Amino acid sequence: MEAQKVERSNAARYGVRRVSWQGIASSILLIIQIILLFSAVYLSYLAEGKGGLIVGVLGVAAFVLAIVSVGLSIWGLLKKEQNHAGCMVGGIGSLLIVAGRFTASARMTGTKSSLIFLL
Repeated sequence: MEAQKVERSNAARYGVRRVSWQGIASSILLIIQIILLFSAVYLSYLAEGKGGLIVGVLGVAAFVLAIVSVGLSIWGLLKKEQNHAGCMVGGIGSLLIVAGRFTASARMTGTKSSLIFLL
């Protein structure tokens, strides 16, 4: 009886927040992006560096999923009365993948700024 009373008082104090579906979707997309990137590296290893089209398609797919995941994370963070943990995990992970893509492309082209890739 006493434990139930404590549980209810904690729930009343902190509120029960639902997990947003945007956060769940963003986290699932992050897992898919990681799988795509690791499979691209593995396929490049198997093809001895000559699997350009397959590796490129997997990389672009991971990049597009990262952009969608960041959008879902922002949308989920704008919602009130919801738990934002999934949005934060998916959004930060996807932003790291996007930032890694920009810095890798700048390093490969020899440019000083990664923003030149956008032009």
